[in-house]
Amino acid sequence: YLARCNRELEVNSAASRSSWMEAVNATSNNGESLFTLARMALQWGWDNEAADALWQAVSKSNRSSEALGALDRFYFAKRNTEGLYRVYSLMLDRNPGDPAVRNNFAVFCLLLDKNKEHAVGVARELHEKDPASAVYASTYALGLFCVGQTAQALEVMQALKPEALRDPSIAAYYSGFLAAAGREEEAKTYRARARGASLLPEEAQLLRIPVGEEAAQAVEAAPVPQPVLAPEVPAAATSGTPGL
Repeated sequence: YLARCNRELEVNSAASRSSWMEAVNATSNNGESLFTLARMALQWGWDNEAADALWQAVSKSNRSSEALGALDRFYFAKRNTEGLYRVYSLMLDRNPGDPAVRNNFAVFCLLLDKNKEHAVGVARELHEKDPASAVYASTYALGLFCVGQTAQALEVMQALKPEALRDPSIAAYYSGFLAAAGREEEAKTYRARARGASLLPEEAQLLRIPVGEEAAQAVEAAPVPQPVLAPEVPAAATSGTPGL
């Protein structure tokens, strides 16, 4: 608790950081202790320190997979796309053949404009293997959209069953592609269906999905729930984003 005391008393931020790192390093090989530190940090509102403890658990403890899964949920709750990219980069190294991990990593590459052409190739491969999957279709359509092939993106989405297009997250993607093609009246219909979508900031910006003030405040104010550190959730947990 010395780190917290230093910070709350505004004694010395460097001393607070040093005390925290001492605690993390002292438990670096103990997964349970690192999870306890992460929970404490979250309760105190120390997001960076919580992430530090979880990354330490990823790299040095016997609960590495659980910690990686916790980071996945943590960064999604915080709408931190760069953090999710880092998580899925490591997941991909560990599970290069996992289609869900490959798909999610492709989404983050597209959203962050990193290795876009490769991401489109991965998305195409996954879609061709499972064309009925709305998840893989939406990722492939996003890839086509990101490389300027809006008409082709629409073709992919229009091949989906109508019920798939009623899903808020899928509808958000479809509305963005329709708007980009100049089909604004159709886009409005799907934009209305997308109101319940849980989008990352880069998705909303790329797809030109307006985020109302109330929704924005809810995202900012929402605390990271305690289950973010639940020990039994698999590492490749999925999020509410269509490609995830």
